[in-house]
Amino acid sequence: MGGEVKSMSFVAKKGAKIVKKEAKKGGSLTLAVVSTEKTYTYEMLRNMEMLVVARVLSRPEPPIHERSSAFYVSKSWCRAALRWLEVQEEERKEREERHRAAEDANAASATPTKWTKKAPHPGSSGKKKMSRKEQRQRDRRMSDAMPPWSNINTDLVCEHGDLRQCSSKSARARRRVMDKQAWKVLKRLYPDSIQLDASVGSAGCLVCAAEA
Repeated sequence: MGGEVKSMSFVAKKGAKIVKKEAKKGGSLTLAVVSTEKTYTYEMLRNMEMLVVARVLSRPEPPIHERSSAFYVSKSWCRAALRWLEVQEEERKEREERHRAAEDANAASATPTKWTKKAPHPGSSGKKKMSRKEQRQRDRRMSDAMPPWSNINTDLVCEHGDLRQCSSKSARARRRVMDKQAWKVLKRLYPDSIQLDASVGSAGCLVCAAEA
């Protein structure tokens, strides 16, 4: 009995609670495990991940004197991640509008009155329909958005797996400096990412420098 109770307690810590029931006659004790876990869909988890990324990317770059433990992040990756988050948010709002419009249409058709306006077609948001040009622009904008790639710094790494050599002007255009805490969050979400030291004096790939 002790082993079973211990096992049930472990489950309770993981998101379930134990309900104790005692019979009126006989005094027998029954333990029942009732799950209280919340189920997350893939879409919900993906949205949570991208919100964390957006919060991390909103942090300012650390000043020069605090870059003893800082790391580089690709600016191209940052732009792609934020663009993907923006498109996902637009699609989420459109889905909510269609769902709300469908509910309003069903409610209006269920209780029609003489003064009720003509209900919108189920699935319609009730807004003015976009022109073909606006539709093409929207489709093009959404097609340009791609999920952020698994290796954050793939375009900053040379063939030797180290920081690619480039001019200071090009480095400012392609690299963003992240503090240690922000980088740890991104690395946890994207474990394939290569860590690139951004501390003052880091020269990048020495093999590339020797071959230049």
